[in-house]
Amino acid sequence: MQPQRSAFLESVQDIDLEIKSYQKMTGAPADVARIELAKQDLLPEAELDAIRAEFDSRFAGLYWSDYPNQAINVRLTGQQSVVPRTLTTAAGPVKVIFYTGAAETLQQTRQRIDAAMDGLAQALPGMEGYGIDQRTGVVNIDIISVDGDAVVYEAERAAVEKLLGAPVKFTVSERSTERESGMMGGDAPSG
Repeated sequence: MQPQRSAFLESVQDIDLEIKSYQKMTGAPADVARIELAKQDLLPEAELDAIRAEFDSRFAGLYWSDYPNQAINVRLTGQQSVVPRTLTTAAGPVKVIFYTGAAETLQQTRQRIDAAMDGLAQALPGMEGYGIDQRTGVVNIDIISVDGDAVVYEAERAAVEKLLGAPVKFTVSERSTERESGMMGGDAPSG
């Protein structure tokens, strides 16, 4: 069996751009940035899936924190603490830190949003989709607006937060009135 390799440990121009971006974002020295990105790259998804499965009934989110305290952070419901652990990658160890006290599981939040979709569609015309920030539990709602005016949607914030039982963040973008020409490599819309 061949050992896992990471492009972040190789000297490749595209990867060097990612390393520089990580340095700029975090302040990490180049050698640290290279190793931290390699740890993320080499950590098998199965390891993260195992954590999600182990804490399925309490799982509220999972996210990476960057330099200077790189770790995998796991949000859980309830108050029962979990001892931190370490996962191993070919680029080095990665700490796993558990935080308790989340209001509900990620699955419960998704179910609550799915059950509220009709109400959301009425309150937020142009709603394109949603995501859940696993770091904070905030529901991010994407909206396409004819004029890009976010004020209309901000007026609905309290009602939407009450409907979902969670804080929300709206991302409103203006609908393009020009036909796409395929200049970005895609096909032009038909019809």
